[in-house]
Amino acid sequence: MVGPAANEEPGAEMRRLREGLSLSRPAFARLLGVSRQAVWNWERGRRRPSTPCLRWARYLSRNLAAEDEEQREAARQVVAELAGADSQQGEEERR
Repeated sequence: MVGPAANEEPGAEMRRLREGLSLSRPAFARLLGVSRQAVWNWERGRRRPSTPCLRWARYLSRNLAAEDEEQREAARQVVAELAGADSQQGEEERR
């Protein structure tokens, strides 16, 4: 699911989207142009993500799930370029 679930808080949605993209917090932060601390605060409900950050995360999630292979590949390339190399690291960085 790309949009928020019923009664889902924005921080919980961002965590679901991040995990759906298989990204660590640092990689997700780079992808969105924010700090790791911002992502951590969103996921814990201490702060709310901005509307542009939510829209960008939803857009990438939706395009990675698209039926069109070209659309999926374009989204994969954006994630790889913006998230950086550590998006493929193991579970030690995923918290």
